[in-house]
Amino acid sequence: MKDPILFRSRLFWFLLAAAIIATRHLGDLVVPQLRDEDGLVYFQQALAWGGWRMILWPYGGYLNVLPRFFAALLRPIPLEWAPLAYNFSALIVVAATRRAGGHGWHPAHGRGRRRARSDRRAGNSVGCINLDMLHFTLAALIAVNLLESAPRVELRTIRRGMEVLVAALSGPEGIVLTPFTLLRAWQWRAVLARPF
Repeated sequence: MKDPILFRSRLFWFLLAAAIIATRHLGDLVVPQLRDEDGLVYFQQALAWGGWRMILWPYGGYLNVLPRFFAALLRPIPLEWAPLAYNFSALIVVAATRRAGGHGWHPAHGRGRRRARSDRRAGNSVGCINLDMLHFTLAALIAVNLLESAPRVELRTIRRGMEVLVAALSGPEGIVLTPFTLLRAWQWRAVLARPF
């Protein structure tokens, strides 16, 4: 028996995930603030030196591609809207990694429920809906991609490869997970070597 069309919609699961995350961290959207690297690095450097040329500048020994991308994209907005725009951008990324579709995050899949638990962070008082905290979510996204079986569709292979690449270039966990990612790519070489 097939699920109703609503439950097969990626937009439905994305909006549901965004709503759940927003209610868990409502203060990040109601009283938004620039925290840690959000203000001191991404925002300040995007304003001072221009955002687009700074996307591949390392900070703290690793790249922050996705947070710097949002800083560059949101540079023209009024200063008072920057914290909300940053937090809303982070909410979109966090919700998108938890939406239905593709690789085990769907609530109906038992594997997805078990793997989604690995993304929970205990004991951190900083809210997760800000650009500075995206690397935790992106590290979990890499781990989920590594735990899944090889994709059978070329488009899914490309999408998952892009997810892992962006996640790996956006936080220190990507450095630690690089050997595992390369091993998994080697294991998937038959699928990856197919002509597109």
